[in-house]
Amino acid sequence: MDQVLRVEGLSVQYGMVPAVENIALTIGRGQIVSVIGPNGAGKSSALNAIMGIQPSNATVQSKVWLNNAPLERLEVQERVQRGLSLVPEQRALFSTMTVQENLLLGAQLRAKDRSQDWLSQLDVVFELFPRLKERSSQLAGTMSGGERQMLALGRALMVKPQVLMLDEPSLGLAPLIVMEVLQAVSALTQSGVSVLLVEQNARAALKISDYAYVLENGRVSMEGVASDMLGDDRLVRAYLGG
Repeated sequence: MDQVLRVEGLSVQYGMVPAVENIALTIGRGQIVSVIGPNGAGKSSALNAIMGIQPSNATVQSKVWLNNAPLERLEVQERVQRGLSLVPEQRALFSTMTVQENLLLGAQLRAKDRSQDWLSQLDVVFELFPRLKERSSQLAGTMSGGERQMLALGRALMVKPQVLMLDEPSLGLAPLIVMEVLQAVSALTQSGVSVLLVEQNARAALKISDYAYVLENGRVSMEGVASDMLGDDRLVRAYLGG
């Protein structure tokens, strides 16, 4: 497997309270890897630590490699330029800007890389999300929840990431829209993008994933091939409602 992201010894602590304790994970090129588990398990903290984002009262001790190059000493902007991107749970869109303006703002994060036509990524995003092209001049704040999630995904893709990290992309969405968003996530891997997916909807996440980790109380309690996990009795009882 062509390993694109590797994390070892990831630990996050808020004050005296550990949120994530010494976890390790790997993602192959073009893979979808899910991190599932209950609320408060440390899933979002893990993503933020990998991205280099943490509140001032947090300490992070970890080793993170992207394409075998260490990232832990790099700022968030530098990690983005190396090919790492995060769509946070809050989506963080600019409501008073249009769809296209939000997307172009995402492209600016790669502004140093002027040797490539990074604006051509608009066509890629519009092909993946035709609805965004139809609404390119619409203000982001007037869009539905599903459309806003598509826009958040599209903006993250404007930096041409090698690894796209998603924090609860189905949160607050109707079931049919969840299916549409996750199908789009699955389609990303055809172009070689790898996805690290944190998702409360464990069954939906496992259905599109290659591999999965279960996080409980900040520690990895289980990991394995996603399709196998769908048939695991303990996991079904705990997270899949069976």
